[in-house]
Amino acid sequence: MGEKGELLLMLHHPELDEHPGLETPGQAPAEAGVLLYFSVSNLNDVFARAQDMGVEVLAEPEYHPKSHAVEFSVRDPDGYLLSVSERRGSDADGSGAA
Repeated sequence: MGEKGELLLMLHHPELDEHPGLETPGQAPAEAGVLLYFSVSNLNDVFARAQDMGVEVLAEPEYHPKSHAVEFSVRDPDGYLLSVSERRGSDADGSGAA
């Protein structure tokens, strides 16, 4: 959901390598082209829970300045890529200071 509650549809060119786990179409199972995003307000807790559950972590939490969010990615037991993010403001270190 966007800041105003609108649903966001994000499309990415398959040749871009910005998102771990996405694979070239035609060379991977069907689920490899799906990336589901979840926006949360407690990213550190969600990441700790994911680690406790033993999920495959594809990308550790990292601040992304273009989206002003900290994000991590995991693969679920069915092979789908899940990305969890939390908006943190516009600072370079992701601490939340605007």
